[in-house]
Amino acid sequence: MAPQQPSLDRTFVNMTHDPAAGRGARRTYIRRAVMKSYHERRNQKKRASKLEAEVAENRAGRRLALMASIDRQMAPQSSALIPKFILFERKQFSEPPMLHMSCFILRYLCGQVSKASRDLSFVGFIHNTFSSHEPQGGSDHMAMNLNSLKTSLNLWQAYGTPSNDSISVTADNESLWELIHQHQEWIYSKITTFNQWELLSAAQATTIYLLLRVKQGSNSAAFPNGDIALLFTLGAIFRHLHSTALLDSRPRQDWRQWVFFESFMRIACIYFTLSAVVSTHFGLPCHNPKDWSFHSLPVPATKASWAAANASDWASALPPEKELTWKDLTSAASLNDSPVDLWRESSDELGMVVMMTMTLISQQPNYSMPSPPE
Repeated sequence: MAPQQPSLDRTFVNMTHDPAAGRGARRTYIRRAVMKSYHERRNQKKRASKLEAEVAENRAGRRLALMASIDRQMAPQSSALIPKFILFERKQFSEPPMLHMSCFILRYLCGQVSKASRDLSFVGFIHNTFSSHEPQGGSDHMAMNLNSLKTSLNLWQAYGTPSNDSISVTADNESLWELIHQHQEWIYSKITTFNQWELLSAAQATTIYLLLRVKQGSNSAAFPNGDIALLFTLGAIFRHLHSTALLDSRPRQDWRQWVFFESFMRIACIYFTLSAVVSTHFGLPCHNPKDWSFHSLPVPATKASWAAANASDWASALPPEKELTWKDLTSAASLNDSPVDLWRESSDELGMVVMMTMTLISQQPNYSMPSPPE
């Protein structure tokens, strides 16, 4: 039996009597084996990196889901009521005259904050008997409890910068907004215990804070939902008053009660005027038949009656008994001395702004009338 030839192991270089024989084939084989091993190691590293990234992503996703679950369990229930939109966003007007008019109205409203820092009686919705100086005389009218309004004035003096006999308030001061936040919460908790003059003082202070928030342009980190809280507080004050008969009609016999009614009515004018140029809807509709609307809101009193320093001057400056509303202002101007035209001639700055607001509204046929804040 012939001996068998041993098979060649091609994983090694086999030396023969002729080393040059098959050299090219051997080189090709080695080169292919090396490259195959290299690609296998590289693909293995890629698969390992991809698997590690997927594991890390899944771990992070589970961690975020767990944190969200904890936040939902620990967060107060009221957080579900926070809307996902921007309050006090400027409304857009296509025609340049309307745009300029809306800018003027907004500047007037924001300017009330600067006036409050100089003297409270300069503000269009605060009567001159509420001046920042100590009242003279001992009448009951001057003895009103103005704690809320005085607190707001103290904040301006503490955090404002004196400039030209006035106080410039820095709207983005977080320390100021922290105190405003505390004051707003205190006012809201005390609404049902306030007497009528304390309610008026609280509404005036809240309105000043509201206009400061509009002037700032965004909520402060110290008062994250300040826009909603201030609107809701102002609405709560009016809801409480509408449950009484104090705002049913403008008094004509008692100067003290007339000042009370007119002051609240002017605060409502500020709100509705603001609603014409910025967004004030925050998801809480109003359906109370006693609530004022654009068309039913009384116009501001004449400048002479509002500026009267005593009951005698007020009585002589009272206009005719016909009660005008904002809707009446949409009528065309004439020279026939109608009640509307007489009011136009004798109105003050706020009255002029109200007229501009109604002009703005009448030019927007699809404009939706906002409800009072609630």
